[in-house]
Amino acid sequence: EIVDPHLSKKDLYQGKLDLFEQVPGLNLNLAEALLSPTRTYAPIIKRITDKLGNSIHGIIHCTGGGLSKNLRFGINKRYVKNNLFEVPAIFKLIQETAKVPWKEMYTVFNMGHRIEIICPEENIQEVIDISNSFNIEAKQVGHVQDANGANQVDIQSNYGDFKYSI
Repeated sequence: EIVDPHLSKKDLYQGKLDLFEQVPGLNLNLAEALLSPTRTYAPIIKRITDKLGNSIHGIIHCTGGGLSKNLRFGINKRYVKNNLFEVPAIFKLIQETAKVPWKEMYTVFNMGHRIEIICPEENIQEVIDISNSFNIEAKQVGHVQDANGANQVDIQSNYGDFKYSI
């Protein structure tokens, strides 16, 4: 690992893992897993919006706010996420190594959920089919309800049930 000699020792951090150590559950080392490119979803989103237009009520890119990012969208909405994807190995490793509480993990990382599309129930299968045509696994991960007061996000995961509100 390379360190700038001008950095103060208090500003340096070295975790327990070597960058070239194999990540359990992945065919990548830690450096490859952390630096793997993010897929662009523009072609998928274009196809979905071309096909469904105004039926799409929202599109949330889950980086920078994780699965609680929905809190900033809509008025008096409760986002219930009760059918999540399996958490990828890299996020399990981060949680275990850094001892980050699972509730915080869901607010920082996408946990394998890169894009969320909010649409009426009758359009869900069309969104899934379009995503699958691009070799992207998709499924209904939850639903939206009206809420009294502030927006809420409820996450029901294998690592606990978490509630977030503004």
